[in-house]
Amino acid sequence: MALYFAEGGDSDKILGLTCHHVLFETDEECVLEDDASRRHVQLLGIDAYNDFLASIKIRIGRHALRLQRYEAQIQYLEAEVGDGANEAVMKKLDKTRGELDKTDRAIEDLETFYEKVQKEWSESDCRIIGHIRFSPAVTVDDGEGVAEDWSALELDSSKFKDAFEGNVLDLCASFTPACFLSLSLSLSLSLSLSL
Repeated sequence: MALYFAEGGDSDKILGLTCHHVLFETDEECVLEDDASRRHVQLLGIDAYNDFLASIKIRIGRHALRLQRYEAQIQYLEAEVGDGANEAVMKKLDKTRGELDKTDRAIEDLETFYEKVQKEWSESDCRIIGHIRFSPAVTVDDGEGVAEDWSALELDSSKFKDAFEGNVLDLCASFTPACFLSLSLSLSLSLSLSL
């Protein structure tokens, strides 16, 4: 999903914006006429769901290999400490023990997450995140080569309301404030010159 936003006014509905081609294999238009015409949007089909579970298991396996490596390093470093090792070896031992603990916690977290996904997402109905409100057919303006390819979804607020912070644009750490301002001014200037 590209964008989440509140419907506005007195409504507490959360909407999402994605591409039409992500939801449809054809150029059919979809408009919500009434509740009977709802077309649900499901997160993860059967194959994608199974692949997701497998990817969690793979990550657990990778962490388990790391865990074995840390345990071997700790055993080696403890033997050096027993032989009167220096302070650098002690620091490395402490750091490795910390990494072992961190990796062990990561495995526990992934296992808990795996169980939660299996419990809460195993049924396809549990992965329905909302329904399509409007999704015009994909169009391309031959004059400028610009494509219109979007869909507006009404999201199941019970699944999104706790994480939804309101209408916020998150640019991550991609732009410094000065860089963003510079880009905004450049865009503004180019738009005013083209008008």
